Amino acid sequence: MVIKNQQGKGNGPHFLFKNFLDDKRVYRLNQAFWRKQIRKTLGNDFPLSTLWVKETFNNGRPFYDGNPIFSARLSSDKALRIVQEEPESNTVEFGYWTEKTSLDRGQVVEEMVISLELSRESRQLAIDAIQKFIHK
Repeated sequence: MVIKNQQGKGNGPHFLFKNFLDDKRVYRLNQAFWRKQIRKTLGNDFPLSTLWVKETFNNGRPFYDGNPIFSARLSSDKALRIVQEEPESNTVEFGYWTEKTSLDRGQVVEEMVISLELSRESRQLAIDAIQKFIHK
């Protein structure tokens, strides 16, 4: 399902962490923001310690490109990845999809991928979508 180009209330979206791609400190704060949001949304029933998508080059240097800004294996059969784009729209940019991935030994994991420009409005859309994904 994809929802794109929704009008924000007022004068467009209220962006958060606007310069996250230009400032590594802001990027790390943004990552911490997502960890806190996901933990708050899911509670303690889902461990977030398991990284789902690699976030570093082979030499250990972080990508710092927003893909992913957050990822975790939520359970044996569900995973989440959030791809955050640079804010440049006058509308709320948000979309998501799910796909099944086969791992070793025939295990199948359903991954939810969220793509957004982070704003107050898109954050809430993301939280709502994650709740639906977890409880389906």
